Amino acid sequence: MALKGDDIAKHNDAKSCWVIIHGKAYDVTEFLPEHPGGPKIILQYAGKDATDEFDPIHPPDTLDKYLHRSKHLGAVDIDTKPLLSQCYNLFDFEAVARRVMKKTAWAYYSSAADDEITMRENHAALHRIWFRPQVLVDVETIDFSTTMLGAKCAAPFYVTATALGKLGHPEGEVLLKDEMEMNMRLIGCPSVRDLHPGLVDTRSLFVHSNPTPVDALSATVYDPLVVPPQRPKGKL
Repeated sequence: MALKGDDIAKHNDAKSCWVIIHGKAYDVTEFLPEHPGGPKIILQYAGKDATDEFDPIHPPDTLDKYLHRSKHLGAVDIDTKPLLSQCYNLFDFEAVARRVMKKTAWAYYSSAADDEITMRENHAALHRIWFRPQVLVDVETIDFSTTMLGAKCAAPFYVTATALGKLGHPEGEVLLKDEMEMNMRLIGCPSVRDLHPGLVDTRSLFVHSNPTPVDALSATVYDPLVVPPQRPKGKL
């Protein structure tokens, strides 16, 4: 019987260190002090899949040569992540992702720009929102519909474009596209006005004081842009 991913994850420190390489589990606890690169490198992947880090450095027969057969624990059932039905909110998804994603992937997705102050404040603001508890409420029929940017939508879910989607799933952005009702593309995507004709038009037209082949610039802005009618050449 194949080992479960949860079983491997429990052995995640120097006292009991198991790693997964090419779908098989290995007990490297006793090998830690003998590793030429030091134990810290292996401990980074304790209880996790270390295949991607192992392959570029080690020959294929390394484990057979240097690790006793009794430490070869057998195949691992890699499809033992928690079911989606077991994740009830974003915090559940985050906890699972932290455990099953590769270190580089988790570092990318869990980080933010610069000093990350904005990210931390946004996270703290979310925790300050309290919902009034409701008990014995009929939830047989629930309406998630709301209004976003003046347009009616069935549920307030939004997926923004991001980079390196394949860090989280082999299909990357394709998977997100397939699950979205509408895919906004860089070319030919509908404008907010198309989605909601009643939205106030904030576009402004700026005309150069000395007409050139490009005599006008149309910009879509959310705040007014103040541009002096006369300005020195080469300066804004």
